[in-house]
Amino acid sequence: MEVADDDGRPLVLGAPKQRMVLAVLLLHANEVVSSDRLVEELWSGTPPSSAAKGLHVLVSRLRRAIGGHGRGCDGRLVTSPGGYLLRVAPGELDSERFELLIEEGRAALAAASPELAIERFSAALGLWRGEPWGEFAYESFAQAEIARLSELYLAALEQRIDAELTIGREAAVIGELERLVREHPFRERFRGQLMLALYRTGRQAEALQAFREARSVLVDELGIEPSAELRELHESILRQDDGLYPQSPKTAEAPMLFPRPSRGSRHTPRPMPNIAGRDRERSELRDLLLNGPRPVVTITGIAGIGKTRLALAVGADLLDQAPGGVVLVRLAGAHDPDLILPMIAEEVGIAGDVEEPLERVVARALGERRRILILDNFEQLIGGAAIVGCLAASAPQLRLLVTSQVPLRVTAEQVFALGPLAEGDASRLFIDRARARMAGFRPTDDERAAISEICARLDGMPLAIELAAARVGSLGSRTLASRLEHPLALLTRGDRDLPERHRSLRSAIDWTYSLVNREERALFEQLGVCSAPVSLATVEAIAQPQQPETVLDELESLLDCSLVRRHEDRGLGIRFSMP
Repeated sequence: MEVADDDGRPLVLGAPKQRMVLAVLLLHANEVVSSDRLVEELWSGTPPSSAAKGLHVLVSRLRRAIGGHGRGCDGRLVTSPGGYLLRVAPGELDSERFELLIEEGRAALAAASPELAIERFSAALGLWRGEPWGEFAYESFAQAEIARLSELYLAALEQRIDAELTIGREAAVIGELERLVREHPFRERFRGQLMLALYRTGRQAEALQAFREARSVLVDELGIEPSAELRELHESILRQDDGLYPQSPKTAEAPMLFPRPSRGSRHTPRPMPNIAGRDRERSELRDLLLNGPRPVVTITGIAGIGKTRLALAVGADLLDQAPGGVVLVRLAGAHDPDLILPMIAEEVGIAGDVEEPLERVVARALGERRRILILDNFEQLIGGAAIVGCLAASAPQLRLLVTSQVPLRVTAEQVFALGPLAEGDASRLFIDRARARMAGFRPTDDERAAISEICARLDGMPLAIELAAARVGSLGSRTLASRLEHPLALLTRGDRDLPERHRSLRSAIDWTYSLVNREERALFEQLGVCSAPVSLATVEAIAQPQQPETVLDELESLLDCSLVRRHEDRGLGIRFSMP
């Protein structure tokens, strides 16, 4: 384990137990770890009588070792009731960068961009310097994370090799695959990739021998036959199946999330998630897309406010007005603007290499008929906003509906700021989600009053309301309302099939926080001391010693991300506050 300051200089972390404290806190970054848990891990379940004092000394030394280093370092190691919390900013952990690059590689593969996938997977694998958490390999607290990261590493290797095989680089990967098969004899995917690479390079006999060796190892060591997938590959090699070679690029029929049903067509719109209220917003968005002066409409708002759900509902509403259909491109897994066009191309049926610039091909495909293109979760790709503007200019019949926490700031854009749910809609959403967890949930009048209080205290934010409703079975509405003083600790049990950023309120906030730079974060933290809305002059005073000429830009970025709210007061003018 290594920790470096902003200039890349390694920090001295101290004795083994001090390093162990840091490791446990890093494994639970931005979460409170109880003192009891730390004592348990440090002394393997048999702590001395002086353990509490010893832990305090270790934490104090660790605080001195890492305090004053890194972005947003003030209060990095925080003492909380019953434990400690280590604040880690997005992007500070190399394991986080590793996972991010893997996500981008997978997104590139899904977008039929194998070269870009190879680049991303190779960058991720290049961060690997041996077994993760190696110095704690025998400590119980690290076992699950070691196993998780090791599996991610092997899966990334498999996917990078898949991308290599997609573009005909089988000769280049044979040696690597032979080594991987020796190191991981029970991992059938490596064996299948080796068989395929050998066959494609004219070594059919060796490919068949590779299968025999795989079967022998699996039967002798584990008592099982090879998987159906590996057996099918073996049979295809015996048949000399033409499908074993890379397929030539082709253009497919454009798939659409909501194809416009024709008479006698079997296509029907995909069922929409239940959306509470938003009738006015749906009507306004429909009008903007059909009759508005700008072809790009961007729904903005903080994470969890309901942008995606609203966009999908509007897309379903406009089926009859979109002969070309409504196409959804989910961008949440991508973090490189170079992925935008390939991901759109994949959704509209443009596969493989094209001779013309991809932007021109995509614009032509989208502009053939009136079509609505939904680009969901654009905020982490804001550097590619110009692509959206170019598509809008090149395809006059195209209308784009974008969801993003920040405006794109392109000429063709109309921003639609999405606010909280109305009181009645918020309560109905809470009850609906509570019933999804507890069939037959029927709130009494007292419980309805508590639900109204909960929704008001959560500012009508749909994600927070849904997370709160998930707790009603164990707490009840009235107890839940009384415990909302600490919502980040309480609202943590989102559905498992949701994106990670929607499984807890803290994750949603962290996602938003990751969109701003170091200076903007500093201003955000400085504004946190204000208990009431303040004027621009006060903001500029608070922000010192930052450069005064940049404060307005930083404030506007925080406003764009919904991390700061703007108020208009007739007597006091424009003022700003934390959400």
